[in-house]
Amino acid sequence: MSALYHLNRAIDLYVENVRQYEKTAPANALRGSISDPRTYWEADAFIGVARRIYEAISKVLWKH
Repeated sequence: MSALYHLNRAIDLYVENVRQYEKTAPANALRGSISDPRTYWEADAFIGVARRIYEAISKVLWKH
């Protein structure tokens, strides 16, 4: 369930960053940069958990 937590947290941070960008960006801006390190940390944590889940499942599957 920690994978779902990290995925949900990354989505929440992304939405928060987009809302903040929309408040501060010029009206004619086509793109911008949001560099919140928390978003990258959550994405990294999600990938790490997903890898551990895959490794655990693969050990069981390849054992038989």
